[in-house]
Amino acid sequence: MKRKISIIIIALLLSILGGNITKAQGDNTGQLWFCWEATVHPEMQSQFIDMQVDFHSKFKENGFPYSIYAWTDRHYGFYFFYPVDGYDDKSGIYAALRAIIPVWGKENFSSMWETLMSHRTYFLRTIPEISYTPEKQRLTDSDMPYAFWDIIYLKPGKEQEFIEHMKLFKELQMANNIEDPVMMLTGDIGYEGSVYIGALKGKDAIDFRLQNKKMWEKVGEKGAAIFKNFESLLRKRESKEFWYSEILSYIPE
Repeated sequence: MKRKISIIIIALLLSILGGNITKAQGDNTGQLWFCWEATVHPEMQSQFIDMQVDFHSKFKENGFPYSIYAWTDRHYGFYFFYPVDGYDDKSGIYAALRAIIPVWGKENFSSMWETLMSHRTYFLRTIPEISYTPEKQRLTDSDMPYAFWDIIYLKPGKEQEFIEHMKLFKELQMANNIEDPVMMLTGDIGYEGSVYIGALKGKDAIDFRLQNKKMWEKVGEKGAAIFKNFESLLRKRESKEFWYSEILSYIPE
C-alpha cells in the first residue's frame, strides 16, 4: 500500500502545494513560485508565529502587492510561497518587505530573525503537461488544507522517459474521472539538484489516503504497470507533509 500511495502522489500543491492556485491544463508556461523556507527553534515557534502575524498586519495598509501561501510541516518548518511572474520578482518582494520594516520596527525584525535556526530561498515551477486538474473537483482548494509532497530524484538521462510515464498516468486519471487534482513541480533556481515534486492535497492525512486507495482501485492494472516502469527511473525519493496556515498567509485585495 505504501508503494501505491507513493505513485498517486507522483501523479500531482496548490496549492501549494502547494498554494491554492491551479493553472489551466492548457497553459504550458507553468506557474513560477518563489519560496522562503524557515526552520525555527522549537522553543521559539510561538514567538515566530506571533511576530509573523504582527508583521503581516502591516501589509494591507502599506500596499504589499504579493500573495503569500504559508504552510507548515509541524516539525518547526515554515514555507512561504509567492506566485510570481519572473525571477526579478524576488527583488521586488525584498524591496516591498524592506519598505514595511521601519513601520513594524527594526527591533521586531531583528527579534524575528533570532527565532530562526536556518532558512533558504528557491524557485519552483509547475509542469502543466503532467499535472492533472479534474473537470469536477471533489473539494475546493480551501477545503484541502493538507498536502503531501513526493520529492523525486531521477537517474541521469531519465527526465524525458519520466515525463512520458507521467503523461500516460495523467491520461489514465482523465479516463477514470479522478476527482482530486494532481500537481507536478520541478526545482528551479536555488533548489539543489535535478528534482521533480509531486503534490496531492486532502482534508487531512486520512482523507488523502482514503482517496488514494479509491484512485488505485479505478486505475487498476494499467496504473500498476505505469508505476512499475516508473520505479526503475528513480535515484532516490523523499517525502514531506504540510498543513496550510491561513493566519500566516496573505492575499492582497
